[in-house]
Formats: sequence, C-alpha cells, structure tokens
Amino acid sequence: MKGYLNYHELREQLEGALKELVDSGRWGEFLHFASRFSTYSPRNTLLIYGQCQKLGITPSYLAGYSRWKELGRWVKKGSVGVRIVVPLTQRTRVAESNYDGSLEPLDELKVVGFRAASIFDLSQTEGEPFEEPMAPKLLSGQGDQVAEEFLRNLLVRQGFTVVSGTLDEGVNGYTDFSGRVVALSDSLSDMQRLKTLAHEFAHASMHERGATEREVAELEAETFAFLYMSGIGYDSVQYSAPYLLRWAGGSVETALGGFERAYSLFLEVAAKSSENDEVESAACHG
Repeated sequence: MKGYLNYHELREQLEGALKELVDSGRWGEFLHFASRFSTYSPRNTLLIYGQCQKLGITPSYLAGYSRWKELGRWVKKGSVGVRIVVPLTQRTRVAESNYDGSLEPLDELKVVGFRAASIFDLSQTEGEPFEEPMAPKLLSGQGDQVAEEFLRNLLVRQGFTVVSGTLDEGVNGYTDFSGRVVALSDSLSDMQRLKTLAHEFAHASMHERGATEREVAELEAETFAFLYMSGIGYDSVQYSAPYLLRWAGGSVETALGGFERAYSLFLEVAAKSSENDEVESAACHG
C-alpha cells in the first residue's frame, strides 16, 4: 500500500476530523434539523419498518403531507403513504387544589382514542432542494482499479459474489450473508464505489449474520473503509467523518470505538496486499 499505516497517525487524523465537525457547530445544526421531524413510538417504528420493506423504500426522513408542504416539498403523485397510529386528544377542564385549599380550574389534554394517518418518505417527495446538515458527502473522481480488484478477490475467497445494480435511493451497498452477496450501487463514482466496497468488505469479514450490534458494526466497517482509503493514498474523511458521528450520536469517543478491530483487519489486509505484490513481482521477473 502506498499510503501510511501508522496506528497513531491514522487515529489522530480521524479524531481530528471528527472533532472539527463537532466544534464547527454542524452537529448542532443537524440536531436542530432532525427536531423538525416527528419521532415515533416503538409501535409506529415497527409499522414504518414493515411497510417500507413492502414498498421497497429505505426510510430516511418521514413526515406528513402538511409538514412536507411547510418544507417546500410535495408528495409525488401516486405515492403510497406509510400508515401509522396517531393519538386523538381532547382538552378538558379539571380542578386542581391550591396550597390554601382553594380550587383552580386547569385545562388538561387527554388521549381519547387513536386514528390512522399517512406519512411519506423523503424519496416520495419533490420540490425545494433538500440538503440535510452533517450528511456524508459522496466521493468523486477516479478510484484505484488494482485496490478495488484486490478487495473483490478477497471477497470471492470468502465465498461472496460482488454484483452491481440499481439499489434503493440513498443505499450505496449492502452485504447479504444468507445469499453470500455484496451488492454495490451502479450510480456511484469510481472513488465512492471503492470506499463502499471497503465498507462492505469489513461487514463481510467481521459481522457474520448479525453477531455484532448494528451501531458497532457500522462504526467498525466505516472506520476500516477510512483506513483502507488512507492506506492506498486517498482521503475519504468528507464521507467517513459525518457517517461515523451520526452513528455515534455526536460522540467523538464513541465514533472512535471501532478503531481497534478495524485497524486489526486493516493490518491483515495490508499484509495480504504486500504478499500479493511480492507474488506478482516474482512472476514478472520469473
């Protein structure tokens, strides 16, 4: 690998990028942005998840028709909404005792029933440009064909098939353990495809069949992708840093929690890369 492999330098580089994002105030912008959207109960979260799967939607941000209208966007014609349960409330007047024993009338909001309502995902809307703060920025430009082919070959040795195709909006890639498939979006630039391949390679290598909690798995996979890109001389921090921070809830310490295991895998891959280079060199001089 033509980049640098030093543990402390790489960790400090990543930590510096994470702290810069937090200190810049962009994390606060993201929290403010997120607060404009509804939060959902566990029951509604399950309803959303199941319906989005049936609709073929990867949920990102969901809101009702009126909320999207307030944000300058409208629901696309023919879109099927995701049905959730919302409370019906009624304001009633109750009497509350004061410290002196007198009664004071107060208005109280009570839940008197429930009704179904429709919400829509961002991908089902159009209108004003919608740019969320702290969004990972897709990488552009040419990648490294040799480095990409190397990872593809490692995945094949592990029994995976690497395919490209049209994926849901916002999905760059995924790893299917049951089918032994790593899928990559065919809409990515060469550089982004290489980074996404590195991310999915880490999942395939470390996270067999959900043995690791999702948050930890994502932190480890993206940290490996950052390390691999650094190892071959590319900087992926504009994507990796926001991605890690969002999975870590804005905590730099948590975001760095996947560094140890990711770095261990990175060293294994670097060693295999060196062995591969030696074999090719010997073949050329053979």
